[in-house]
This record gives sequence, C-alpha cells and structure tokens, in this order.
Amino acid sequence: MADAGLHVERAGVAVWCTLDRPPLNLLDPGVIHAVRAAFDAFAADRATRVVVLTGSGRAFTAGMDVRVLRDLDAARAMELITALHDAIDAVHRAPCPVIAAVNGACLGAGFELALACDLRVAVAGESAWACRP
Repeated sequence: MADAGLHVERAGVAVWCTLDRPPLNLLDPGVIHAVRAAFDAFAADRATRVVVLTGSGRAFTAGMDVRVLRDLDAARAMELITALHDAIDAVHRAPCPVIAAVNGACLGAGFELALACDLRVAVAGESAWACRP
C-alpha cells in the first residue's frame, strides 16, 4: 500500500513503512497524515508485532518541507504543528516495537520522528537494509 509519500509493506508480523518522497523524503501534510493513519491502523491490528520505519533513497527524512510553511497563517501553522505532533505521538505510542532504520539525513521533524521510535539503527548513507522483505 502506498499513500501520500508513505509506502507500507507487510511481511508476516512485521511491517515496513518507507517514507517515499525522494530525494530527501521531506514531510508535508500528506505524509504527516499518512504516518498518523498508518500507525493508528497498526495500533488496532494485533497481528502487527514490529514496525520498521525508514526512508527511500539517500535520506531517512530531511525534515519538514519548508515550502509548505511559506504561506501559512497562524491558525494553519497551529493545525500543521498539531498534526505533526499527533503523528509523532502515534509512532511513540505504538503497541509494538518501532525501529527507525535511519539511512542518511535525519533532520528537524524527521529527527523527532526517529526519536519517537523504540530503537534507532543508522547507516551513513543509502542502504538496502539487507533484512528487508
């Protein structure tokens, strides 16, 4: 399943979530919503035993797409920040272990997303993550 820059792939009891907005997997409202929806679904699905969160290409995520911020007024900025917080909180509160497979850049809100995971494994650059399904 792919949704707004997030690709979800199940392999038995494990789920791989890949941020998929190359080249830097920048976060935008669509990705933020997709992360929240995916982790809400994992919380309701007792078959999911572990989630691996990673990024496609050369970055885990370089953070928020600042082009999104350019035209926000105060109310819309608050909505975006709240949505981002709720998505990160959904990752943090997942009922199963969440592993951040950090490849390359992990900046700003992306770093907060990685910190919400239970375990972080990092490589210096692009990686195929050998254990991938």
